[in-house]
Parts: sequence; structure tokens; C-alpha cells
Amino acid sequence: MPENQSAIVQWLQQGAGKKTLALLLKQASQPDSPLKQWLQQFPADKQEEFTALLKLAAEQRMAPTVKENEATVIHLHLLQANGREVKLSIEKDNQSGSKRKNDQKPRWQVQINLPVGASDAVQAVAIWDQQKLNLAFESDNNLLLERTELLAPLLSERLAMLGIQTEPATFKLAQPLCLDNSTDIDGFSILV
Repeated sequence: MPENQSAIVQWLQQGAGKKTLALLLKQASQPDSPLKQWLQQFPADKQEEFTALLKLAAEQRMAPTVKENEATVIHLHLLQANGREVKLSIEKDNQSGSKRKNDQKPRWQVQINLPVGASDAVQAVAIWDQQKLNLAFESDNNLLLERTELLAPLLSERLAMLGIQTEPATFKLAQPLCLDNSTDIDGFSILV
């Protein structure tokens, strides 16, 4: 291991310790390994904490690095108590558009599909770009979309109180999913 701090940083950036972390993770999953035997000396909560920290360290050290100019995308699917799913997508785009200058901040897009009631949903898209927030809402239920449009000024007021500039929100009525089998379809049709 290097002696000074700057050399340690470079040493870690070059991937030092990855093999050791992989070995420790492997041993943590084997019941008769020396690491597992050592961990059994501690209370259960400390064992879990150590294993969680070990996994986190391995994830941070072994995860592929994202280049500064690449987009970052996160997708989350959150199951609710009623069995419906909230779908959330977060995207950071460092070079959205060829006109983006080096000193400009990245563009963020958050897209969420919110289930409402037993079968309806509202798709909300928020785009943060150039220190402004653009909001768009879409649903195939016209009454739900009208209610969203009616309540949108309250959201804009709250955002303004927080110092967030917003463009006027857009509302779009989506075409309902057509389950009519009378039309000829080539290929596969899968309904889940």
C-alpha cells in the first residue's frame, strides 16, 4: 500500500482491493469460511451491519464507472399494498442537445407512472433544464386528467414558494389501450 495520501487515491482509482473484496464477499456467503467464523463472535445485528457494509463497499469499488458525459438512468418499480405498481424513472443527461455548453448543468428527467384507483393511472414527467422545471401529465381517463389540470396551479404555487421556476404544465389525453380483436395484426400480441 502506498505511503502518502495522493498515492493512495491513485492506487484506489486503479482498482486496488477489488480481488480482496470479491474474496471477502465469497467468504461471507460460505458457512464454514474463516470470515463467517470470525463474524459469529459478534451479535447478529453487528454481523448484518458488517455484511451490508461489505456489500456496499464492493458495489462502490466494483461497479462500472460512469463517464462524466454519459447519461445516467435509474428505474424503480415500487409495489403498493393494492398490488399496483408505481414506476419511476430518473435520467441525468449531461449532453442533452448539441448546443449544450461545458459550463451548463446537466438535464434531469423524472418520469413517474402513478396508479390511481383500481385501474387508472397518471403519467407525470418533470424535466429540470436550465434552472427551470417543465411538467407534463398524461392519462387515458379524461376526468382524471381534468382533475390533475385543476390541481396543477397549486403545485406550481408550492414550487414557486420553494424558489423553483416552472413553465406552464402540459396535459395530454392518451389513447386508451385497445383490446379490440377485430383488426388484423401481424406478429405477436401479448396482453399481461
